[in-house]
Amino acid sequence: MKSKKIFKIIFAVLLLTAPLGLFYCGGGGGGGSDGGLGITSVPVISSGEVEALGSVVVNGVRFNTDTAVAEDELLNINNLKKGMIVKVSGNKGGAAGAATAVSFDDNVEGPVTQIVDPHNGLTKILTVMGQKVIVENGMTNFGGAMNFDNMTLTAGMTVEVSGLARPDGSILATFIQETASELEVTGKVSATGFLPPNSFAINDPPNMIVNFAGVTPRNGSMAIGAIVEVHGSAFDVATNTLTAIDVEIKQGLGAVAAEVEVEGMISNLTGSTFTIGLQAVDFSAAKFIAGIEADLANGVRVEAEGTMDAGGVLHAVKVKFRDSIRIEADVETITVDDVAGTGTGTYSGLPGITVMFEDNITELNALADLSGIVPGNNVKVRGHAGSGNTVIATRLDLQDVGPSGEILIQGTVTGFNQGTGVVTIMNTVEVDTTTITDVNFEDENNVIGRAAFFSRLAVGDIVKARNRNNAWDKIEFEED
Repeated sequence: MKSKKIFKIIFAVLLLTAPLGLFYCGGGGGGGSDGGLGITSVPVISSGEVEALGSVVVNGVRFNTDTAVAEDELLNINNLKKGMIVKVSGNKGGAAGAATAVSFDDNVEGPVTQIVDPHNGLTKILTVMGQKVIVENGMTNFGGAMNFDNMTLTAGMTVEVSGLARPDGSILATFIQETASELEVTGKVSATGFLPPNSFAINDPPNMIVNFAGVTPRNGSMAIGAIVEVHGSAFDVATNTLTAIDVEIKQGLGAVAAEVEVEGMISNLTGSTFTIGLQAVDFSAAKFIAGIEADLANGVRVEAEGTMDAGGVLHAVKVKFRDSIRIEADVETITVDDVAGTGTGTYSGLPGITVMFEDNITELNALADLSGIVPGNNVKVRGHAGSGNTVIATRLDLQDVGPSGEILIQGTVTGFNQGTGVVTIMNTVEVDTTTITDVNFEDENNVIGRAAFFSRLAVGDIVKARNRNNAWDKIEFEED
């Protein structure tokens, strides 16, 4: 259950000097169409959000698209937009690649029946053919003249949405634009038996009925749990029923390549496996970046990299947490405003870092709802930078009802001074490393010492620092 609230929590001890900044660590330059990158390259399939254009950057690799073929709904390489979820096939060497094909399929395209601003400008919630679409201010990308502020419901409004499917069936939009009146949806088959003949329901709880009378599903068999892409000829708003003209059973990334990368939200986490979108992932031999295995949970956004077996399972050698800001600390103050959906944090003696929680964005663990958080609780937060001195939480774990007196902060290095020993994280947290002993400078749990740490350190690195008894006592790299 999620609370219909926004919380702001202030953590003690962390000293702030400037507003938080969004960051991006992109790939390098492009390569030739045959993978002639000047270095050894390997065949690759990479699925994820378009992080930047100028060719196309996906999962931190810049792929040259000069000779790439546009597939599925992309139609033309020039139609690529920042924020779209795409699949790139080609070659890569390091952070440079050459694409042979780029494919794109949206999550939903159709009429908008509702737009709600539940929390005063942090998110807008759209209902598109019965599908819940979450648009986050500052994170969702827009096409055409649409933007977060001017996105209001108009007669006949139709949108195309690309994004990440969440475990509850909602869509976290990474790209949205107004479009023509095509009707299309991708979702999970959740029910068939209690429905009219030749019909099935999408998502659980069901939020759309698909009538596929006279249509033979392609590329597989219709079954509960199958992911389907449906094109329709008509949508009945009163009954949330889409009349299908084509139904395709979707599969995973499929093709075998030397390297496979996929980004998305975890679902079906069981033992040493989970699913990202359509792709099954085995992480039993994976190295974790910007987090640990215990941080895995349904709804957490990750990138998995590895090789595909003949059965279509991706065997990950790396799992990287995409929301790389991580905080473990004791809550100092909380302010809640149920009416306006906003809150303010106050400082008790020391300035602190502010974390904002929102029920449409934040996944909860060991909490019935956000009202269970009180001052003195020890919590773990994962998220991304918001405006001002805020972090937008994508996950919240209650670790202990009592305080621990320990602080852990993980984020991007935005500056450092080897002479003074200060490392600045996210423009705002200053870690004084002069209190850290030589054996507590680490590179992914390997001791490297102070000199080697600063020799390697660069702006853009992700590091994790620990504070005990009001003094920093450990710092380590969290990413290659």
